[in-house]
Amino acid sequence: MKKSGILMILMMIGILTTAFSPIGDKLVSSETHIKFFSTTPVEDIEANNFKSVSTFNQATGEWVFSMPMQSFEFEKSMMQKNFNNDKFLDTKSNPKATLKATLSNPEKVNFNKAGVYSALVTGNLTSNGVTK
Repeated sequence: MKKSGILMILMMIGILTTAFSPIGDKLVSSETHIKFFSTTPVEDIEANNFKSVSTFNQATGEWVFSMPMQSFEFEKSMMQKNFNNDKFLDTKSNPKATLKATLSNPEKVNFNKAGVYSALVTGNLTSNGVTK
């Protein structure tokens, strides 16, 4: 058990260090994982998207995510069908969502050391033609 935990940590460090490609002050990742979870009285809803891309500018703290909406994967096919349906998100007409945000607490993140950091971001999410 302990060996598998150490192996998992080493694999995550390897993924984190290869997931971002440096371009000047910017880090670009084509391996961004977006997940959402919602609980309802009837059942929990969870979806994952492994086809998102992100760019992070270390100098300014600006972060941009682009998510192809039809790439969200649900455990139940009916949830995925309803999510993509024209009565909900209409992902054929609105194929992607974007999040443009700024890292509010860059002092909490050591950009020179791979790891997991609690980060606060504020910004605007645009989905289905609406920005909030």
